[in-house]
Amino acid sequence: MADDAVPPAILEAWGLLQDFLRAAPEGEFLSDLTRRLDDDLVNEVPELATDPALRSYLDASTHALLDSFFRTIAEDPMASIDIPPAVLGLARTMAIRNHDVGPLLRAYRVGQRLAWRELLVIVSDQIEDADLRLETMTFLFDRMSNELERIVDESVAVFTEERDRWLTGAMARKADTVQALLRGDVVDRDEATRVLGHRLSRHQLGLLLWLDESVPDAEPMRRLETAAQLAAEALGCPPPLTLPEGSDSLSAWLNVPHDADPGRLDQATGTGLRIAAGVAAYGVEGFRISHQQALLARRVAQASDTPAPVTRYADVEVVSAFLADPASMRELVARELGGLAVPDDTTRKLRETALALFRAGGSARDAARSLGVHKNTVLYRLRSIEEVLGGPLGSRRLPLEVALQIVDQLGESVLPTRPA
Repeated sequence: MADDAVPPAILEAWGLLQDFLRAAPEGEFLSDLTRRLDDDLVNEVPELATDPALRSYLDASTHALLDSFFRTIAEDPMASIDIPPAVLGLARTMAIRNHDVGPLLRAYRVGQRLAWRELLVIVSDQIEDADLRLETMTFLFDRMSNELERIVDESVAVFTEERDRWLTGAMARKADTVQALLRGDVVDRDEATRVLGHRLSRHQLGLLLWLDESVPDAEPMRRLETAAQLAAEALGCPPPLTLPEGSDSLSAWLNVPHDADPGRLDQATGTGLRIAAGVAAYGVEGFRISHQQALLARRVAQASDTPAPVTRYADVEVVSAFLADPASMRELVARELGGLAVPDDTTRKLRETALALFRAGGSARDAARSLGVHKNTVLYRLRSIEEVLGGPLGSRRLPLEVALQIVDQLGESVLPTRPA
């Protein structure tokens, strides 16, 4: 950045803002800001609230855009922001899911206002001098407006291209039928089966497949389709029904046998590929419910520090219920874990042992087997756990086990922040 390209007062202000951005706990700061913005956004753009799948794409888009904005301005206040793939992915997803362009444009207008409100708070808190604060706000407003105009133009172009492709041919009818089933509309089951080429009078297993942004792929949809086919083969199913959700995400439904083992889905994974699975359920209602469960399982995976290749709703149902209220979730973790909420290797082993004991029904032998350690090791750790908790492990079993599951599935980012 050339210093003469930026007003001197802004250079002074930027030093203060850079200090704030470097000191902010990046993961928690961006996650909390994303949640606040998107909670308000869906209240003002109801189309985003009535389509359950869109919330996860909205969260990913907002988080990626905020991350790109803050990273860019921290390095160079004059540099253009890179438009993250997740932002354009939201535009594609809205086109694929048969929304008009109006809600997309309204979302950007509302999002700009809400983001500006948050930015004003940050600037006001960090810059005490009134004249410097005003000049900084004016500069930031111009930068934000110019960048947003560029992002909107690109998003509308992507939306239009995707919508034109979907409005023609059998794909549009297939997508309309799927959306009617997911809304719970009354449909002719035999006609829907014919349009989809998928038996609805069978047990349905809903899947969501997506690729990590960190793993580029020249043909992401082909890879996802192949993974869905591998999942069907692993479970002994006919070819799956698939429908793109966005540029790098795919919905799939499998006609599974009643005794299908969802553990076999691991056979369909690969580098950068993630799968979220619902619980198999019967018929048209099962088609809708299992898909909704897969959406919730994906939210858990996307909130995790280290998501597993496959996230099954049956394994994360309890944790998924807490994601709607992150503040209460963190409070529960801090309160119930107490001294077990320390992010170091020793305490992590104690947490893992406590959870293993709960899952083993209190059997030290079974817990030791699941952990791959000696029974005496488990007994030694149990004494340490109870010393830290100040009482027997089972005295508050339910809330403590829930807190342990949250940390186990989401990672140490949910532990309370401790001052250095």
